[in-house]
Amino acid sequence: LMEFANISAELELATKIYGSLLSSLESMKLQDASEKVFVEVIDRAIPPEKKSEPSRSMICLVGTMAGGFLSVLLAFMLEAFGKLIADPEVRAKFSASKK
Repeated sequence: LMEFANISAELELATKIYGSLLSSLESMKLQDASEKVFVEVIDRAIPPEKKSEPSRSMICLVGTMAGGFLSVLLAFMLEAFGKLIADPEVRAKFSASKK
């Protein structure tokens, strides 16, 4: 019987604490909602008269030229590397230096 009284008292205390915390939460939510900052637009944005640089066509042209240059450079490098590997003298030197 004494245990039941203690548990009942603890339950009542926990219920009061829960109610208090719940009311605090509600008041904090209301306070947060009332403290919202509102933005006022002073001036509307004015679109530019002329598009900014660099132009899209210039970017495409430079990209195409750079890609072409790099692909030709890669082709020359692969060809030179292939010739080096095919040369038995170079292959022998490379094998000797690895050992």
